[in-house]
Formats: sequence, structure tokens, C-alpha cells
Amino acid sequence: MKPKSKSLYDDTLIACSSDGILIRNFYFPSRRSRKIAWTEIRSARRSPLRALSGKWRIWGTDLRRIWYHLDFARPLKKEAIVIDVGGLMKFGITPKDLEKVFSIIKQRIGP
Repeated sequence: MKPKSKSLYDDTLIACSSDGILIRNFYFPSRRSRKIAWTEIRSARRSPLRALSGKWRIWGTDLRRIWYHLDFARPLKKEAIVIDVGGLMKFGITPKDLEKVFSIIKQRIGP
């Protein structure tokens, strides 16, 4: 039997556990979640949200090939976390507590 993963952070958009990150409302139009294991993440960085770089992107991709999960509050936010898993598309997440999630990611994947 697989041991239960430990919750490190959880809001209505993003959950971090000992297994990885769960991005809620990821897929369009089904709103299914996307799980990313810590071992899949090549890098993560903070990125400012601007008019042409995701700020007004409620759901989908921006001009830099970053896929954003559904977040109606994104236009009110100043930053996103961009996660690279090695594919053509990177993932942009905008958790409610960006500082905490970024700190967890850095602890799990290293500098």
C-alpha cells in the first residue's frame, strides 16, 4: 500500500504535498486538475504578470508559451510562478500565497 502524501500547502487553486504539486482547473474545458511530481520539475522561477505576459489571461496560454490554470483573480495579482517540466509549454501558477508555494518548490527541487 502506498503511504499517504503529506499536505504542505492547499488553497482553492494549488495544493503542494510531499508527492508534488496539484494544479486545479488546469485543463480546458474540463477543468480537470494536473499533478506534477517534484522529480518532473526542471526549474521554477517567479515572473511578473504584465498586460502581454499573462496578467489578463484568465485561462490558457500567453505569448511566451506559458499555460495558466483557471484563475479569475489573476488580473489582480502581480506575479506568477513559472514551472518548466521540459516540454514545449511551461506552466504558470498563481497561488493565493505565492511566497509560501515558491519556498516549498525551491525546498523540494533545490536552487
